[in-house]
Amino acid sequence: MFMLLLSAALAAQTTAPETPAAAPTPVATEKPVCRKEVPLGSIMAKRTCHSKAEWAEIDSANAGAAENARRINGGRTGAPR
Repeated sequence: MFMLLLSAALAAQTTAPETPAAAPTPVATEKPVCRKEVPLGSIMAKRTCHSKAEWAEIDSANAGAAENARRINGGRTGAPR
């Protein structure tokens, strides 16, 4: 009798349909933004890809460096007079 109840419980447990697990939510990744850059001393363009946030940081640093160079040079262009 005990074996009959045990086998019935196991049969009921194994035939019960399992609920499907929720599919993991895909992580939204930023699409990379690519730019063509020509390195100093070269005529071959190089493709560089970064996220929008990284490009904003790079552009900010470049603008700061350009402003710093203008401030240090006092408006001198380096052209002969």
